[in-house]
Amino acid sequence: MRFLFVDQITRRTKDEVHGAVRFGTLAPLRYARAGGAAVVAPGAVSEAIGQLASWLCLEVNGFRARPVFLFADDITSIGEVPVGSVVELSAAVTKMDEETFVFSGEARCGHEVVQTIRNCNGYFMPLAEMEDPEITK
Repeated sequence: MRFLFVDQITRRTKDEVHGAVRFGTLAPLRYARAGGAAVVAPGAVSEAIGQLASWLCLEVNGFRARPVFLFADDITSIGEVPVGSVVELSAAVTKMDEETFVFSGEARCGHEVVQTIRNCNGYFMPLAEMEDPEITK
């Protein structure tokens, strides 16, 4: 599994993970606003939060199963992310068993929250059926 939207993991606890991504000036999934300034698409920010949560789930389950997202109770885009920005990410896994998980998270640009995800639910697929677990580690 490639973590295209997570450049570094900065902190981890039992149930939480923090990281960062820089959406470069040539970053995919960007568009120009009315004034011409390019911003990162909100879906790319959501994906970054999800990838961070995925890493935590994979690490906790010993790289046995990959998380697959089904639905979130709420995804709120509060602000824009200018292209070239570093976005701080955080995710907390609030429920996890052998088959399912629930996480929530947020993204910050500067000191401002730009997106939140609340109660994203999913299930696990055996990693070995999709890719080599040793390469994923």
